Amino acid sequence: MTDYGVLFDLDGTLADTLVDLCVSLNHALALGGFPPHTDQGCRARIGGGARELVRRALPPEAEAQTDQVLEAFRVHYQAHLLDRTVLYPGIAALLDRISAQGLPLGLWSNKPQEMTEAIAARLLAPWSWRIVRGHRRGVPPKPSTEALPDLLGALGLPAGRVAMVGDSEVDLGAARAGGMAPFTVLWGLRDEETLRAAGASRLSRSPAELADQLLDWSGHAPR
Repeated sequence: MTDYGVLFDLDGTLADTLVDLCVSLNHALALGGFPPHTDQGCRARIGGGARELVRRALPPEAEAQTDQVLEAFRVHYQAHLLDRTVLYPGIAALLDRISAQGLPLGLWSNKPQEMTEAIAARLLAPWSWRIVRGHRRGVPPKPSTEALPDLLGALGLPAGRVAMVGDSEVDLGAARAGGMAPFTVLWGLRDEETLRAAGASRLSRSPAELADQLLDWSGHAPR
């Protein structure tokens, strides 16, 4: 068994889900009579899970309608979550490289569990995943670490031997709170300025660079 492992975020880290999320969000907003958001507006609101996405998208005075709009969003997104969603270029090669070194992989998303599983089944099936964990009712989303014991148990590793790879301040917060090594990607849903302001220091501009960083951190880089 390897001494190190990797937990990946999904949206903005492995998969480009932005367009499908925005289409479903705007569909749900329109049904409720609320104005749509641009892709950039949607991007800024993603990161805290589906409920938080909808809450942030609604006008402040409409917060009482969160549940109604959330349900419309869930129904539409469940039917369309793979219309345009793809892995980012270079992700397949990244996963091939670290898998070849025997690093166990886990997926930890704030997307609802059934949606996380659906995307993983379609896009991530070529690789072995010890655990695929999305948001579940009764368990707070990242940056809470309430779900972390199950994830670490599946990897068979202590937190200090696990890298948390994400694209947002939410993932950074979860990594720090859980005692994991944070790795942050720059091709996702947050800009570099926002990430640096949140304290990101281990940044990667491409999946190839991330692979190098992970293999170096875990002691698997060529010497």
